[in-house]
Amino acid sequence: MGHDCSKVLSKVFLALDGEMTEEEEKSFLKQLQECSCCLGQFEIEKEFKSFLQQKVEKKCVKAETVSAIKTKISTQAFA
Repeated sequence: MGHDCSKVLSKVFLALDGEMTEEEEKSFLKQLQECSCCLGQFEIEKEFKSFLQQKVEKKCVKAETVSAIKTKISTQAFA
């Protein structure tokens, strides 16, 4: 069975967000080492995430604002 880049790349954000088990991460990293295209794409996404984390300013908001946003999202999702 050959290498499937789309399957590997579908896991990039799970890896970057720390949402993989240790075993899944080991397997993922091994797959990256076997394909320079996948590794290159992973590195691009990793750098982009790092860039965003540096540039995006996190601010505290009132609980009422959070509640209003959640309500709006849930009503629009079911509209």
